[in-house]
Amino acid sequence: MPKRSDIHKILVIGSGPIVIGQAAEFDYAGTQACLALREEGYEVVLCNSNPATIMTDTTIADKVYMEPLTLEYLARVIRYERPDAVLPGIGGQTGLNLAMQLYKKGVLAECGVELLGTDARSIERAEDRELFKELCAEVGEPVLPSATAQTVEEAVILGDRESVVGLVEKELEAGADPFELVRGRLIPAITEVGSKYERREYFLPQLLRSAETMQTAFARLKPLLEREANAEAQKIIVVATVEGDIHDIGKNIVSLMLGNHGFKVVDLGKDVKAEAIVEAAVAHKADLIGLSALMTTTMVRMRDTVDLVKQRGLGVDVMVGGAVVTPAFAESIGANYSSDAVDAVRLAKSLIAARKNQ
Repeated sequence: MPKRSDIHKILVIGSGPIVIGQAAEFDYAGTQACLALREEGYEVVLCNSNPATIMTDTTIADKVYMEPLTLEYLARVIRYERPDAVLPGIGGQTGLNLAMQLYKKGVLAECGVELLGTDARSIERAEDRELFKELCAEVGEPVLPSATAQTVEEAVILGDRESVVGLVEKELEAGADPFELVRGRLIPAITEVGSKYERREYFLPQLLRSAETMQTAFARLKPLLEREANAEAQKIIVVATVEGDIHDIGKNIVSLMLGNHGFKVVDLGKDVKAEAIVEAAVAHKADLIGLSALMTTTMVRMRDTVDLVKQRGLGVDVMVGGAVVTPAFAESIGANYSSDAVDAVRLAKSLIAARKNQ
């Protein structure tokens, strides 16, 4: 490709600080790009907030800006320096993301700055999952079945954790009520995920991904919900893996699902004595107690908690579950059996409803 004489000053976007576990090839590539451009006689302006690299040495570029790699700062640099072009590709994902932000905000057009290398349309088609899928279809390239979330419900059902906060923000900006978002849209969505799990359309990885997406959305709404004076009191459930048992994966999944369905979960962890479980139930005024066990040698400890609840006259229902727990065992100790995380949610709601109707 012949050297372009219409370009004199080029802004190079670096990849920013290198973090643990991240490759450093873009730092090396950026350094070589700056040196090559200067060798060809171009004035190079570098933006890279990484002082711990040779790339930001004063001998690499004509000017170095070690400012945060954000749209705001880059726009200020461009308006001040007035480069003819921006080279984003050697900044990795950071450089491409910032270039697209500058393009979409009109900063490049405002200052008459050209994108070198891949143009904005090509970057967008490569980065946007739906556009890339359409591109593959256009050229006859097969792709795996996929979907992109357009609503908060779809984000939960698809487990699109990366998009859900943005979709929640969009709903709030449009005037959506935070409580209605939770009750009328997010909870029905996670309930549908549970149904898919039961129908074996979803398996544990999808269930967990959707539960984590729901949790991400709820974390954004939680401060708004807490500010509402008339917020309905959450039902409280104390959960624990019983004494002698150090397995808690199943308990953690159940806790996550219960939290997504509006319960306030007090998780005591694993290897918890019956006395500590009951004391916590009293202290937190729990509506339910949930017990987990993975081994036959430890599930017998569930009886200790059930018996202690009765001795104290707490009137709190106890739910039990785990790989070795059976409905017959649960019935024998006076507890309520749950087969998995989805069933635990259903059981908890039915027990609360039964108490309410008494």
